[in-house]
Amino acid sequence: MADLNYVAEKFHVAVHCLVSDKPLQQRVYNAYMSFHPIKVEDFKNESELQEAYKQIMDSLTVVEGAPGEGRVPATIKQMSDSDAAKLIDSILSFTFLVDAERRSQGY
Repeated sequence: MADLNYVAEKFHVAVHCLVSDKPLQQRVYNAYMSFHPIKVEDFKNESELQEAYKQIMDSLTVVEGAPGEGRVPATIKQMSDSDAAKLIDSILSFTFLVDAERRSQGY
């Protein structure tokens, strides 16, 4: 099980990255950079968090990058504003989900 305080910290930083005047794709990338150390496997006993996080990561790794370019930068580079906005909503929802789980566990 992931340390939910650590996850919450990473995602609260991500939320701050999302609140800016930068293009949506840059906001998504900056948010990703704050939470990328978290792995789906960190949520072994929390299937709802595991699935929600997997969906976020799957959305960020759709495009195969050119040599020397990772999947996340390649995916974000080709992401429409609409898709970026949907991903931002997913990141925000996940942050609220983590906070709710922390409260239920007495954090």
